[in-house]
Amino acid sequence: MFCTLIETAKCNGHNPRLWLTRVLEAIGRDRDLADYNALLPWAIPPEPAEA
Repeated sequence: MFCTLIETAKCNGHNPRLWLTRVLEAIGRDRDLADYNALLPWAIPPEPAEA
């Protein structure tokens, strides 16, 4: 399952580690988060590339 999440994040232009960190922080912060679809890789804009 984690491989699928990582590869999906990559396909959507994300750094998988940063994306997963953002998602886990959001879940931990918003315990009553109703819209989990908003956390999927294709629903979150990718992080800007580091210079």
